[in-house]
Amino acid sequence: MTPTRVVRPALLAVVVVLLAAGCAAGAPGVDDRPETPAATPSPSPIADPGPVPRLAGACADLVDVAALQALVGTAAAPLAEVPPASRLDPLTAAPAQAGATDCEWDNGVAAGWWEGSGADRQWVRLRILPDATAEAAEYAAMYGADPTYGEHVHGPRCILDAGYCEVQGAVGAAWVEFLVSGIRTAAADDAALLAQFRTVADPLVDRVRAASAAPAWTPSIATPVADCAALAADEAVAAITGLDGIRFGENWDGPGVGLQWTAADRTGAIGCAIAFPDRDAAFGHVFVLAGGAWGVERWRSDWLADGASVDVPGADPGAVLRCLDAAQACRLDFSAAGDWVRVEFPPMPPASATYLPDEDYAAARASAPQLAATIAAAIATTG
Repeated sequence: MTPTRVVRPALLAVVVVLLAAGCAAGAPGVDDRPETPAATPSPSPIADPGPVPRLAGACADLVDVAALQALVGTAAAPLAEVPPASRLDPLTAAPAQAGATDCEWDNGVAAGWWEGSGADRQWVRLRILPDATAEAAEYAAMYGADPTYGEHVHGPRCILDAGYCEVQGAVGAAWVEFLVSGIRTAAADDAALLAQFRTVADPLVDRVRAASAAPAWTPSIATPVADCAALAADEAVAAITGLDGIRFGENWDGPGVGLQWTAADRTGAIGCAIAFPDRDAAFGHVFVLAGGAWGVERWRSDWLADGASVDVPGADPGAVLRCLDAAQACRLDFSAAGDWVRVEFPPMPPASATYLPDEDYAAARASAPQLAATIAAAIATTG
């Protein structure tokens, strides 16, 4: 995701006033922005249990967590599994919808939105996507294969100076992505760290090779969206958010290969950035997962712990808005026509950030309900 940066803090009171008023309007004091689309009858929520990992076994069954902790060492706090409700959005949930095993651990040190993660952050991700060996082989060929675990695997590889180890590629009948960051070690060189890493990676690879995959889950209702332009035009998003000169569209770095890309292609997941074309920066995103309404049903109660249920015209009942804390991201999750949608704006930036144009970013955050209604209407039309 493109880093988000800004010149100055905006008026936090705007967000508070809007939320207290029910979050029905866009930014206050701007009379020429489009009104929220008229309400349409809300369809019934999708009663669908959603996907489960196609390979048997919980995260702790696949990775020896004690051995993993010994590998990374301890900085700030021990590793703990990160629940999906707090880390997945409609784009990053695409592997799970495709049947991947999706595990993450960290030590509780947050990843920074504006100034990077702290030096003590330790983070581990494991994703295993069945029936993706051809795409994994393409990835390994692009980044360099190693014969240790097979001819189509990138790694095992470690970089001591970065405190980082990885394995990515075709193992058995699945694509394995195993990334370990923030390693604290007394290893003398890359080779010594690699030997330590293999005490965790070798058993993992053996378990994946021995596993068989259950059939893939298919959503009962899904409304694929062709691209970001099908959701809203640049001018409409600019008018709703009050951010001048933005481009609303995909905005990703890199060659477009990887497990995440493969899963997004399989499931119809897209991510649309509210980006400033004249600089490498964006302020806000819209994510859509076709057939992903299960995510809203599954995690709504978790989100309500620090959010509120709101009405989004054209969407299913039970949308959740989490936008009271200016130091946290502003997120609005809802389902529509079988899809899971998230409108997300970053936290209010610190005064020291100097990378975005001088805009009212508090008002942009407060526009989340109006932008969500526009997206819901577009999905209804698509369906």
